[in-house]
Amino acid sequence: MQYKVTFKMLSPLAIPAGKPYRPLHLDSILIFSKAQQIGSFDFAPGAPHISIPVKQVGEKYKIYKASAMFINRKKSRLRREAWTSTQSWLDDVSRYTTIQRKVHSGMGIYRQKAGYLLLLETPEIYFYFEGDPYEVARILEPLKSSGLGVRVPAGYGMIGTITVTESKNDYTLTGPDGYPSRVIPAEEVKQADPRWNKTFTTYSPPYWQNEIVECYIPPRHQYWPIKSPQEILLEIKGGKEK
Repeated sequence: MQYKVTFKMLSPLAIPAGKPYRPLHLDSILIFSKAQQIGSFDFAPGAPHISIPVKQVGEKYKIYKASAMFINRKKSRLRREAWTSTQSWLDDVSRYTTIQRKVHSGMGIYRQKAGYLLLLETPEIYFYFEGDPYEVARILEPLKSSGLGVRVPAGYGMIGTITVTESKNDYTLTGPDGYPSRVIPAEEVKQADPRWNKTFTTYSPPYWQNEIVECYIPPRHQYWPIKSPQEILLEIKGGKEK
């Protein structure tokens, strides 16, 4: 049985700018949440293996039947927001400290920084998986007191509700338009759709440090408020989306 997990968002999802963006994958969120609950981290040396109640598939490369994030593109938008680090070195020292030498704000620990974030404003983010719905809901519950994405302590990525419902369709590996709905190692695909994009990347969590292989990847229109190739072709031909 396949299920759908829906996160109702209270604030925009913050995304690092200036680097390729990997969409959130449900398996990674589950492992991160469970690691926090047991006081471990998925990247710590010697960390215990963390299992999640989601079915795995694959011969050479095991992957979870859990999709990357989906959004309703018609109800979402993307914008930029600037951020700065502390503007005063006084924020980093005690009020009772006696300054004995000059503090440089352009270097070292007091260096002032600025940049910008991409903010995805969307009412909800959802995923599909095959596994134990009750255990998945239990693992995800603590996220309502933290959030998703980066800059969570600043108030981004806040979650209102998390619901798990049955799904009539299986979008755990491929989405409704036939594109991959998650990262899939190319060697595990016997006959790929010529529309699929692929690159060299990791295929299992923690995604930032595991083995890199050639993989098929989800299309940007699955998780980004842009038009799909089919929608663009329809516009060129003068047609309308059904």
